[in-house]
Amino acid sequence: MAQLARELLRFFEQGLGKQLARDRIPGVQSLTAAPFDDLWRLIVLVVAVSLLSERNQASVLYEQLDEVVQTQLRLGIDELWSSDSAGHSWKTQPLQASGYAASTDSMASAQTSLLQQQQQFASALSSLRSSSQHSTHDAKGRLSAATTQQSVYEPAVLPISQDVPSVATIAPISNDAPLEQSLIGFDNNSSSRSSSSSDETDTSSYVSEFSQDLAAYGPEVVSTGISGPNAFAAYVFIASLLAYAGAGGYLMLFTTVPQRTSPVFKSYYDMTTAIAAVLTSAGVSAGISIAWVHLLRLHTRRLIWLTTLSVPVAGAATAVWACVQLFRISGAPVDGILGMQVRSGIVAAIALVLAVRFIWAIVQRRLDIERSVDIIKLACNVLVQNSELYAFSLLLLALYASFSMASAAIATRLPLLFASDSRVPGHVWGLAGFLLTSFAWTSAVFVQLLRAILSSVVCQWYFHRHDPNEPPVLHTLQAATYSALTRQLGTVAVAAAVLLLSKLLHLIELLLRWTMRLLRAVPLAFVVSLAVGRPVYLAERWSSFVLVYAAFTGKGFMESSRTVTPLLRRHHLLHSPVVSLIKSSVTCYSLLLSLVFGYALGLQAVLNMSAHAAFVAVAGSAMPFVMLQMVTHVLSCSVEALVVCYAIDLDVQSCHSINVVETLSLV
Repeated sequence: MAQLARELLRFFEQGLGKQLARDRIPGVQSLTAAPFDDLWRLIVLVVAVSLLSERNQASVLYEQLDEVVQTQLRLGIDELWSSDSAGHSWKTQPLQASGYAASTDSMASAQTSLLQQQQQFASALSSLRSSSQHSTHDAKGRLSAATTQQSVYEPAVLPISQDVPSVATIAPISNDAPLEQSLIGFDNNSSSRSSSSSDETDTSSYVSEFSQDLAAYGPEVVSTGISGPNAFAAYVFIASLLAYAGAGGYLMLFTTVPQRTSPVFKSYYDMTTAIAAVLTSAGVSAGISIAWVHLLRLHTRRLIWLTTLSVPVAGAATAVWACVQLFRISGAPVDGILGMQVRSGIVAAIALVLAVRFIWAIVQRRLDIERSVDIIKLACNVLVQNSELYAFSLLLLALYASFSMASAAIATRLPLLFASDSRVPGHVWGLAGFLLTSFAWTSAVFVQLLRAILSSVVCQWYFHRHDPNEPPVLHTLQAATYSALTRQLGTVAVAAAVLLLSKLLHLIELLLRWTMRLLRAVPLAFVVSLAVGRPVYLAERWSSFVLVYAAFTGKGFMESSRTVTPLLRRHHLLHSPVVSLIKSSVTCYSLLLSLVFGYALGLQAVLNMSAHAAFVAVAGSAMPFVMLQMVTHVLSCSVEALVVCYAIDLDVQSCHSINVVETLSLV
């Protein structure tokens, strides 16, 4: 049934034109759900069985269906042909169903009734046109009444609109006009068959090397090694990573840490307790993020606005609490650390600035927040249907956290190289610069690796989720990971370098803009924002779309850039704000949760007067923000993949998801 519905969508796109098909054809899943309780779904199945049995041999598919579904189809079709509302506005001869019931008496009588209805409608329309010669005003009134009456009985999917070229070219009904075309594009001309074949060829152009490899996944099928596109970048990245590991190993082995008491932990018990508390905060944050995604599917608008408005409220409450503590606690230092008054003042200032900043942001971007509701709901639906992506993202985040902790341990050994010298040697500066650059590039590779893998899985799910032999999501995820770590590693490394350069330029732009504002040169700050900030932001978003297309099609970065850039520009999607809308809305929830965790853990640290409790408060409040920012990144990558898939559908005049079309067409 799923394959039958897919063929039906393809045929409707050829007959009705891409715009009407995208606006009116429902999703494939709604066509395959029994019982068929609404008239439109039943009409679609009638057309599917009748039309496709003539042109695409769908009778074979029909005979492979379950007996219960066949019975429902036969009963529904018989009732439809015999009802008055079935073919009231159809402009064609009755279509013969060659698969199952074309020879029955009930079908013949239904066809006769349908012909009579067409003749009555044609005569009424011709009389209406003849009467229009006497009185234009009366003719317009009767035509309006006839149109209103017709719209009551005809299916809502097939309105006659002059804006749609494929429908406007159909000849009007008259008693002497030959019925050569169907409203759904059924004709017997060889030209239509040739155009249909060319459309099918164009539609199949999105099938990627990754999809072909996935059909028979195995070590002997998927390309091995890193000899794919941009292989030079892959070799450079691997060499950089090996050099980074070698430098870190040298620092860890040949430097000695002096024996001293830890300023934070008094014993191993305190350290173990603090680490357990941080891990507990991470686990709770992961569970909350999963529940948050599921709740967003059901109450998207309410939760988005509730969390957005709760951030300034929570920030103001935290500032008030910190101010109260500021006047209640004496300024005596604890174990040589800053006094409690200083710490409370810092917390109050940060919370107050955060509250004011978000109040201003809500006032300025309230329309963008409202527009992001449907996009976030769509992204959450995709993530729930591919839940393995979230587990994989957590695994990759854990690997990156391990890499970051190892890098932090290596960084603490750098000062030991010049502990006895009064001046820092030049080779130490060079080593520090190399370690910093390698760490930043590897971090960007982690980000782009997750984007490439998620994009491959989402694109595969978008185009092939209804295929009969489609493998499970875990299988697709395995193939995508293998491809990203081998053949596509060079493309990921190039995209990571572009991302790193964009972030560096963005940091420079922020420093310049803040400096201009401190110097009261507001016009110059505005010029810097337009000249540097805007192009950097567009370049970062462009590189994300290029990587999505490259990961799915198996092409190189520059080759994908030459393809996807005009593709997105042609359909006005290159500068679409869908990703920024998601980030701006979901970030509010991560900040809110971080404030709540920081309030609870910070209160415990203040009451216990413990340094390791303060460490737990800082790390524990950061965990919810990190977890939910990871969820935001996953949702953003999913939407980026859907934007590219939507652009491909527009370009080849196809429709694989009506929900994606309805959501992205309004942004």
